Amino acid sequence: MSNVEICQVAYEGRISRLKALLETNPKLISVADQNCRQPLHWACSGGHRDVVAFILNCCLAIEGTIDVNTPDDAEYTPLHIATSSGHLHIVILLIQTGFCDVNSITNQDQTALYFAASKNWIEITEVLLASHADPNICNNLRSTPLHKAAQKEHLQIVKMLLDAGAYINAKDIDGNTALHLACEANHIRTINFLIERDAKREVVNKLGKKPLDLCNPTIRGMVLNNLGNIHN
Repeated sequence: MSNVEICQVAYEGRISRLKALLETNPKLISVADQNCRQPLHWACSGGHRDVVAFILNCCLAIEGTIDVNTPDDAEYTPLHIATSSGHLHIVILLIQTGFCDVNSITNQDQTALYFAASKNWIEITEVLLASHADPNICNNLRSTPLHKAAQKEHLQIVKMLLDAGAYINAKDIDGNTALHLACEANHIRTINFLIERDAKREVVNKLGKKPLDLCNPTIRGMVLNNLGNIHN
C-alpha cells in the first residue's frame, strides 16, 4: 500500500476525498509515494475508471499536459499496471489520451502486451495490437509475448500475435522457440497450431533439444500422428 494519502484514496476509488485533497493542494496530483507511484498509477491499479478520468483531466488543467508514461521505481507505467490488472476500460482510456506509449518497457523489458499475453487478457491484447503494440519486443530473457502465450496455452492470443507479425521462430535466452515451450508444457493444441503455421521443428535450443524432444511420449506420438494425417 501507499504511504501517501492521495495515492491510497485513488486506489480505493474515493473520488470525493480525492477532490477535497486537490482543492486544498492541486500539486498533489503528481506527488509520488515510496515506490515512485503517483495517484494515476494507483487509480489504474484499483480499476476505477471515473477516478482515472478525473486525474487525467486534473493533470491537463493543473499542469497543462498529461504524462501517462511516468514510471514507478520498477519502470511500470500506468498502462503496465492497468494491463497487468486486467482493467480493459482503463487501458482504453489511457490509449485514448493520444499520449500513451504502448511499447514502453519495465525494468525487466516487459511491455504491456507481454503482460496481456501472459495473463490471457484477450480483449486487452486486441486493443494493444490495434494501437500498434510491437509483438516482437522481448524481455530481459529474450522472451516475447508469443513465447509466454505458447507456454501457457493461450491459444487465441497465440493466433492474434502471429496475425500481427510475431516472429514464430524467435529464440529466448535458452534458445527456445515458442514451439519448444509449448512442447515442454505438452500443450497439444498449441503445438499443432504452431506447426500448422510453419514453426520449425528442427531448431535446437542451447541444450541441443528440438521442440518435440521436450514432449512426453504420448503427446509426441499424437503430434506425429497429426502430421502424418496432414501429409497423407
